[in-house]
Amino acid sequence: MIQLFKHFRHYSSFIFEWEVAVLVNKLVAEFGIDKNGNDFFESSIEIAQLHDGNWPGRFWIINNQRFQLYVLDHNDLILSVSN
Repeated sequence: MIQLFKHFRHYSSFIFEWEVAVLVNKLVAEFGIDKNGNDFFESSIEIAQLHDGNWPGRFWIINNQRFQLYVLDHNDLILSVSN
């Protein structure tokens, strides 16, 4: 398993929505619609989910590899790759 993450070190306890949106959109452009049927980042829905702490994240399975993007504890944006 490989995990890439960005921990946000600042006084406020949140991630920047635009960073999530950019990464989601790049992954969708590369891999297509995710396994939950989600396309590009939907600001009107997903920003509220990020604020509420219930964003379901995104995942794809490509060539038996699972790519999962999720947020942990409002501070860590994680891209996990596993088989």
